[in-house]
Amino acid sequence: MYSFVLYSISLLLPSASVSVSENGWTDQELGSLWLENDFHPASQERNKTNGYRLLILDGHNSHCTFKFCRFAEKNRIIIVCLPSHTTHALQPCDVGVFSPLSNSWKTIVNKCSREGIPITKRNFLQYYHAARIKAFKPSTIISAFAKSGIWPLNRTAIPAEAYEPAKATTTQAAMPVPASLAPLLEPIDEDLESIQISATTATSNRPSSPTSTGTSSTLASDASSSTRSTRYRITGIPPDLRHTASRADLRNQIAQLRAVLGKVKDQLEHDHALKILMEQENQRLRQILYHKDASKKKTYSSSEPRHMTSTEMLDALALAEWRGSWKTMLKEAGATFKKQKRLIELEEKRLAADAKRVADDLKRREREEEKRKKDTEKAEEKARKASEKLAEKTRKAIERLEQAEAQKATRAAAKRGRGGRGRGRARGSGRQSQRREREESESSEDDTISNLSDNSGDQGAEAIEKPPFDAPERPRPRPTYRRHTATANSTQADESEPMEPAVAQLVAGESSTPNLRRNPGRKTRDQRN
Repeated sequence: MYSFVLYSISLLLPSASVSVSENGWTDQELGSLWLENDFHPASQERNKTNGYRLLILDGHNSHCTFKFCRFAEKNRIIIVCLPSHTTHALQPCDVGVFSPLSNSWKTIVNKCSREGIPITKRNFLQYYHAARIKAFKPSTIISAFAKSGIWPLNRTAIPAEAYEPAKATTTQAAMPVPASLAPLLEPIDEDLESIQISATTATSNRPSSPTSTGTSSTLASDASSSTRSTRYRITGIPPDLRHTASRADLRNQIAQLRAVLGKVKDQLEHDHALKILMEQENQRLRQILYHKDASKKKTYSSSEPRHMTSTEMLDALALAEWRGSWKTMLKEAGATFKKQKRLIELEEKRLAADAKRVADDLKRREREEEKRKKDTEKAEEKARKASEKLAEKTRKAIERLEQAEAQKATRAAAKRGRGGRGRGRARGSGRQSQRREREESESSEDDTISNLSDNSGDQGAEAIEKPPFDAPERPRPRPTYRRHTATANSTQADESEPMEPAVAQLVAGESSTPNLRRNPGRKTRDQRN
């Protein structure tokens, strides 16, 4: 469709161009294309002296861009924007061109309507071109520039009254919802009733005289001059019943009251909805009044004309365009920035967790090392005390052994001091007592060493195996032989060294003589052993 439209335009106007946009309105990009492809070539052909060209605009957003003004400045085009809210008096198109164009377009539309021809997108430009040719006459355009005072320049073309601020001429209240009387209410004229009541009261309380007549007339005049206050009453309420009313009358009255209550409910809901609408409208007006600066977008319109191709304006436009581009880029990259920020936060958390884990491991190792040192110190202290205890026990054992040896030597010396050998039944008792003392001493030594080994453990065993001092080697005891019978005794006596005859006879007589004091049935100690 667009190709057909462009083809039809090229047939009508070879130098014309048509552009489209997403929302149907001109934008900054279309404004720059119009300046580069339409205005500049068309005006350059007429600029024989290559002088400056003047372009008067209304300050639309599509004209206030750095690209637009930069191109104009490079090609010697001076752009002047009209003050805001003055285009109805200063713009030539609004003053003397658009009105004839509107009338011509209405004439063509009415003609097509009478002929039954519909105007569509396919034939719109064809009929619009006809209306434009009819309205855009050279005389009309020149008259519009002269009427606005632009060319020829006329400072008094527009009267001074046109620049005065607008006056508020309305005196009516502008409510969001118009006030209307509810159908359930009807006004009551209470002023007349109050006047009648007051007049009746004055007449009844005072005697009839000229003074009373003057008083009543004064009250009436005061009441008429005072502001009337209107009150209302609910319609549809049934009158009061007599005390002799029937049940049917009571039921009928209750039904009427129920109907009135239903209407009252509907009216209350309606009033509540109106209050909500008024509250919303009030909130909207307050937003406009008190948040105007916060919601207002930055524009370049002002009450004074502006030279858009000046250095200051170009710098301002460049800065505004740079800020807008930067803002757009940040907006588009917002999702990426958020994602990167999230990744950075996760990495920081991971590094913090790793650092915490390393610190915890270091503290754990320090605690283990300290515990190990304490355990080592405790073990060394325990070993030292055990060695001291073992040394003390060994010393005490040695002392006991020395004491036993000393006692043994004392007893031996005492026995030697008695001299001679015994007789009769006491013969040989000295040897048995010596053997018994020797066995007791050996058993006591073995018990002492076994107790040391049990109490000291391995260290005690090592200490006993390797004592810390040079202990004297214990003499090996001699073997003892027991005599069970007289034959054995005699045999042993024969094998031993020769005894004296008296001793031998005594030994033989002792072994052969029966023991009369003993029980013959009991065994002797040697036999039991």
